[in-house]
Amino acid sequence: MEQLQAHDQLDLLYDMEQPLAAVLAKMEIAGIKVERQTLEDMQVEKRSGLGALDPRNLRACRRRV
Repeated sequence: MEQLQAHDQLDLLYDMEQPLAAVLAKMEIAGIKVERQTLEDMQVEKRSGLGALDPRNLRACRRRV
């Protein structure tokens, strides 16, 4: 809190962050409807895209995760 106050960001916390956190929590609890096939298609698409990446980049990303 002291850092937020020092950077004059308490209004941001109270006016934006906290109200947004409440909305996001309600959304998470309620969930969303998704089409399983669409998710599976997206997974295949993303995996095929990863194959085109330079293996050195993939190794670097895996180390950081």
